[in-house]
Formats: sequence, structure tokens, C-alpha cells
Amino acid sequence: MSRICPTCGQNIDLNALPFGVRLRMLREDKGWTARQAAAACGLPQTTYSSMEARHEWPTESAVRKLATGLEVDILTLLGVERDDEKNDS
Repeated sequence: MSRICPTCGQNIDLNALPFGVRLRMLREDKGWTARQAAAACGLPQTTYSSMEARHEWPTESAVRKLATGLEVDILTLLGVERDDEKNDS
């Protein structure tokens, strides 16, 4: 999974990024603030912001809520490459 960096224009491998950075990028793709993302995910804003700032790792329950709220699958959220993505490379 990759994305073009809006600042430098380079291709970024989202799977290689730390969880908090990937979480922020997925939120920004939706045009949401951290407060909006936390509400969509059903999490306290402090918890969400702490995960995004890489101070806290999500529990299994939080991972499910994040994936549902951000409308991505869990593998995408966690940066796990699927077999079909490997074959496309």
C-alpha cells in the first residue's frame, strides 16, 4: 500500500510507517480532525491522540473500533501486506 506524499511528491510505503503515523495519514485522507476520528471510532479523544502520537499501542478492541471508524480493514490499519498486494508488485 503506497501513497504520494503531498509535501515532497515521493511515493511512500504506508506499510513501513509506524502505527501512529499510518493512523494519522488514514485520518487525514478522510479530511478529519483527531476529534472527529475519535468520535467516529467510538474512542476518547485522549486515547486516540495518544495512539496517533505513538505514546500508546491500541488494544485488540481499539484496533477493531479504529478500523470500523476509519472504514479500512484491520490489515490496512496494521500495515500488513496482503498476499494479493505482494503478487501485484
